[in-house]
Amino acid sequence: GEQIFVNNSYFIPAEGLKEALDRGYANVQVFLRRFVDAGGKLYSGTDTAASSTPGISLHHEMQLLVDAGISEMDTLASSTRWAAEFLRIDDRLGTVEAGKTADLVILDGDPLEDIANTRRISHVIMAGEIVDTEYHADYSFPFHQHGPVSKHLYHRPPVIADVQPGRAIQSTQTAVTITGENFVPETVAVFNGEVATTRYVSRTELAVELDSIQTSQPGSYLISVQTPPPGGGMAEPVEFIVDYAADLD
Repeated sequence: GEQIFVNNSYFIPAEGLKEALDRGYANVQVFLRRFVDAGGKLYSGTDTAASSTPGISLHHEMQLLVDAGISEMDTLASSTRWAAEFLRIDDRLGTVEAGKTADLVILDGDPLEDIANTRRISHVIMAGEIVDTEYHADYSFPFHQHGPVSKHLYHRPPVIADVQPGRAIQSTQTAVTITGENFVPETVAVFNGEVATTRYVSRTELAVELDSIQTSQPGSYLISVQTPPPGGGMAEPVEFIVDYAADLD
């Protein structure tokens, strides 16, 4: 009869595929239970770049762990304490303790009674500030990505909306404010092809210092911003003028 290719070593008849998948899934559940019972620590994190929806997929995964027989407390640890330990950032994240980063989710139900209560989110707090989780037409993802660089953590391309002031006096140090979108702490200003001193203010603002060497020659220059990979890139540049001091009298 018809056969279905499963991997590089064997085939499964089509009529037995569902049964084989059910047995395999049950075996995974047994392994996970035994692993945790033996002292193993799970960490959650579905492959959101492939087929899952970021955010809700984590809740789905926690439900699957509970369905496999993992306790609600251990399931929560897989997304908090154990995950932070795996990433070696448990000194600042993973548990609610004095001195750690105030990244919290406030729920309207007890997840130890029902893991589905993790979806009953009342407030999201990031670095001690309540995050606006209401829908907005101009919404952009507000969180800076943590963890090792991988194909799943892409910076969005930066965009410049305005540069103020748009010119500087020759051979003077000049403070410039660049506004736009999708800036991250690693985003830097690039003036005349060279990186300028840049301070990240927010996702929409950068504070830039042009020194007297960079402004030493009058002329028309290009200023842009650049975000490193993965993703990121160089924004469309904006013209910047360096004037003779006499021309501004």
